[in-house]
Amino acid sequence: MKFLLTLAVLVIALKWWLSRQKRSARPVPPPAPAAPTQAPAPTPMCACAHCGLMLPVGEAWRDEQGRAFCGAEHRHLGPRP
Repeated sequence: MKFLLTLAVLVIALKWWLSRQKRSARPVPPPAPAAPTQAPAPTPMCACAHCGLMLPVGEAWRDEQGRAFCGAEHRHLGPRP
């Protein structure tokens, strides 16, 4: 009787060990590709009327005629002749 009990325990342990080996041998599925993200829209740029520096339209200093400048000093100096 002891022999049959020992044999049953060994068979169960062997089946458990084999099932663990099969699970670890399975290839890991590749991760799902990330959703493509859209690049942000480009910021509109303008050139300083005095020095020609390119800067975003929202950061430009404007004079009475609507010309863009990179700062207060260049706005005061006016457009380059």
